[in-house]
Formats: sequence, structure tokens, C-alpha cells
Amino acid sequence: MTIDINQPRSPVRFLAHALAGSAVVLLTAFVGVRVHVNFSTIGFLDLLVVVLAATLSGFWEATVVSLAALTCLNYFFIPPVYTFYVADPQNWVALITFESAALLVSRLSIQKEKQARTAIQERRGMDKLYQLSRRTLLMNPQESPGPQIVAQIRDVVGVDAVALFDAGRTHLDSAGSEVAELEALARATYLQDRNQDPVTAGAWCRVLRQGAQSTGAIVLRGAELNALMADAIASLTAIALERVRSFEKQSRAEAARQSEQLRTAVLDALAHAFKTPLTAIRTPVPASWKQADWTWLRRTW
Repeated sequence: MTIDINQPRSPVRFLAHALAGSAVVLLTAFVGVRVHVNFSTIGFLDLLVVVLAATLSGFWEATVVSLAALTCLNYFFIPPVYTFYVADPQNWVALITFESAALLVSRLSIQKEKQARTAIQERRGMDKLYQLSRRTLLMNPQESPGPQIVAQIRDVVGVDAVALFDAGRTHLDSAGSEVAELEALARATYLQDRNQDPVTAGAWCRVLRQGAQSTGAIVLRGAELNALMADAIASLTAIALERVRSFEKQSRAEAARQSEQLRTAVLDALAHAFKTPLTAIRTPVPASWKQADWTWLRRTW
């Protein structure tokens, strides 16, 4: 298992790894003396041990191992042997070259390994963001978006806790452990309109924006988060909230259009119902009907 050079180490662990590497170097020197191996062969073997120490433990452990290897080479293989005195200046050059090469190779090995781990983490982060974007597209627009979003972020990204403040609904949603502090941070982030990193806030605080307008805030807490991941999650959250708002506006517009159509239909039906008897009343009466009515009235009287 490899260890990041920036990861803090306990003194006990550092000492254990350094002593283990130094013991391997001492064993290599003892075997080389017993089988009469020359300085060059032992030097390459010690260099291999230093590189392995750097890969498995870290740069500073490898530095201690390289110093132990330098001491063993000087004591057992540089004439006069079994002393720390170096008579020939060329041997000084050989020892300095060995130490420089060991430190340089160790440093380069750790940097390459760190870059590889960073690339793997970024690829995993992109996969998580892709899954999160797919889930946000499949959200139920008829339900409240806040609980759905925080549940999906915690499930897909694997954060310890998340808090989301939706300014449009003035509603706060959260998921995870110890979310009371995160909820307060979400409100403060929106009011201050400023992003904050864990160095100052203890969590990743991001303002949700739609264009230049602030629409809310989100606060994330997790060991695998970084600035790029936090920004991407905030962007996806803002897009998801805006999508739900657009759906609600469209639904209200459709409901208003249908209401207007129904009102128009009712008014048309009422107008038609009133027009029918009025038309019958206003229809002209024939002259023969009028003359017959007057004749009947005279006879009656």
C-alpha cells in the first residue's frame, strides 16, 4: 500500500518504516561482505532498496534509508574498510553521486505515483459526476427537489454530509451526520454570496448560481472531495433546481391556458343559451297572424 507524500504520518510509523528499510540495507551489506561483492553491485542493490522504500513508505523514509545505505557503503566497501575515512577523492564522488541519485529517483518515483493516483481519483470523480447528472435528470419533478438532490449526492458521491438551501422556496434540506452546522453554513454562504473551502469553514461551501443571480447554496463534507468536485456538484445542483422551476412554470402556464379555455367554453355555452330564446322573441310576426288576432278580439268583446 502506497502513501501520499503529503499525507501526515505518525512518528511511530515513520520510525518503523525507516528502521525496516535501514535493516534491509544493513542485511544487504552483510551478505555482500560475506560473498565478496564489489562496491558497484552493492550500490545498485541499495539504490533498489531506497526506491522501494520511497514507493512503499514515502520520501522522508527513503531519505533515512539512503543515508543508512551511504553509511554501509562507506564502512564496508570503501577503502580503508571498516572505517568511515575516505582516502580517495573519487570515492567521495561515488558516494555523493549515489546519494543524489537515490534521492532524485525516489522523488521522481513518488511524484509519478502521486500523479497516477490523482488521475485515478479524477476519473472516479468524473464517473460519479456522470452518474449524479443522470440521476438528477430522472428526478420526479412533481416532488420537492431538495430531498431528492441531497439524497442522490450522498448516495452517488459518497459524502459524509450535505446541506442544500433553496432560496426560491426558502427551504433547507440536509442528509448525513451532524448536519446542524452545515445547515447554518448553507444559509450564511447564500447571504454572504461567497464560496468557502475547508481551510476556513470546515466544509466545501458553494453558492448556487443561475447566470449572475444567486439561487441558493450547498455545503459538502467528505474526505474525497476537492475544489473541482465541489464546483461541479454545485453546478449540477443549480441546473437541477432550475429545471424543476422551469417545469413548475410550464405546468402553471399550461394550467392557466386550460383554465382560460374552460372559461371561454362556459361563456360561449351561456351566450348560446341566452341567444336562442331572444332570437325567437325578436322574430317578426306575419301580418295575417296580426289581422286574425284583431278579428278574434272584436268578436270576443
